Amino acid sequence: MQTPSPYLKSLKVLHFALLVGQLLFAAIVAFLLFVKGAKSTGLSDYPNEILIASIAVGVILFFASNAVFRKRIEPLRESAMSVDEKLERYRAASIVRWAMLEFPTLLSIILLFLSGNNQLLIVVVLMILLFISVRPQVQKISEQLNISPAEIEEQPAR
Repeated sequence: MQTPSPYLKSLKVLHFALLVGQLLFAAIVAFLLFVKGAKSTGLSDYPNEILIASIAVGVILFFASNAVFRKRIEPLRESAMSVDEKLERYRAASIVRWAMLEFPTLLSIILLFLSGNNQLLIVVVLMILLFISVRPQVQKISEQLNISPAEIEEQPAR
């Protein structure tokens, strides 16, 4: 089995760290609500509105993150810049995308804690799955940047 390049490994570590942060925050809130029996605040008076707002933010930011990512990546496909520069810009676009996908998850977790609306767990799980679906992979990066997988494998970590 081939070991990932230092560049890809560092990108995967960053994605994984952001994912673990979301999972830990969700686990802490779930523990407080379901095991310790923490009580919600006045937001529990508006369960449907909070759920709809959470879903709306998630959907909007999912599509916005994809649009922003594509807009930043498409010019790189046919660009004459070096592979190193393309990969640096790819990393920056990925970080923006991940932040835009992480926000609705964190917002839903906070709203879950404040409202006690268990239906928000569904939104949290779906947003985490969407976040996992955009993890960095050599083949995806290669196709998106129009460079060979070998060129990615040769890149050092940053």
